[in-house]
Amino acid sequence: MINRQKGLPAIIDSDTKVIIIGTFPSEVSRNNCEYYANEEKNDFWNTIRKKYNVNLCSYNEKLNCLAQHGIGLWDILCSCYIEGSKNKTIQYDEKQDYNKLFEKILNSNINKIIINGTSKNKGTKYFFNKYLKYIKQFKNVELPKKIKIVYLHMQVGQYYRNNREEIMKEWLEELP
Repeated sequence: MINRQKGLPAIIDSDTKVIIIGTFPSEVSRNNCEYYANEEKNDFWNTIRKKYNVNLCSYNEKLNCLAQHGIGLWDILCSCYIEGSKNKTIQYDEKQDYNKLFEKILNSNINKIIINGTSKNKGTKYFFNKYLKYIKQFKNVELPKKIKIVYLHMQVGQYYRNNREEIMKEWLEELP
């Protein structure tokens, strides 16, 4: 039987200018209580090291580097039933408090949202677009035009391994 899994808290502060939105942490990330903890399979932190030419070892160093560059992290789901790290197995998902996120976006210096994952089936893009539709329809509010939304491929999985150089280049161009 699969147990309900809990995600990680958002990492956003008043200096955040770019927010990277994912779907749900991997099993390794959940077990370690760290975003992108499975560095053997996920290249996120290697991309950050390369972009800012830094050597990051501890999780605190990684978070400090993101903060120095105005980058925040947030996942669409706060809990769900999931097999390991497979987004396609997500069931009975509980979304984060979108109203809280939207307030942060509207009352902050955020000027870019990077959607980490372009899958149309239970990926970040799917959930985020569903959220935007909800906000427009039921709250009659839209994101300010100053905010650029960018959809990037995840830095994990077979597609990434086959297109690593191209995807890494896209990430490096979009990070502040």
